[in-house]
Amino acid sequence: SVSTMMYVRVKRRNQTIFLHVEPQDNFMVLKQKCAEINNVPPSSVLLIEGETKRELADLASVSDSEIENDAVLFLVLKKESGAWEQVDLVPFEGISGEAEETRNTAQ
Repeated sequence: SVSTMMYVRVKRRNQTIFLHVEPQDNFMVLKQKCAEINNVPPSSVLLIEGETKRELADLASVSDSEIENDAVLFLVLKKESGAWEQVDLVPFEGISGEAEETRNTAQ
């Protein structure tokens, strides 16, 4: 059978990880890849579906969860306290807005 390669974008703060996945991959596979990149154990990684904000279960597969090619997932890491961090994305508007304010002040 021909496997269908696709990719998902996994975002955390100002980091975006492009992961090549196959529809039959389960989310534990994706968690392991994200964990390796962030130097944390897979148990400290939570994946959240971007549109519905639902937590993606380790044993669920990409196709079962109706994750499309180029889908956005959010990566949440466990803090040292044992609590999960908030889904934290740096909004691009905020960055450019601050830069413009700085320029206006400088003039």
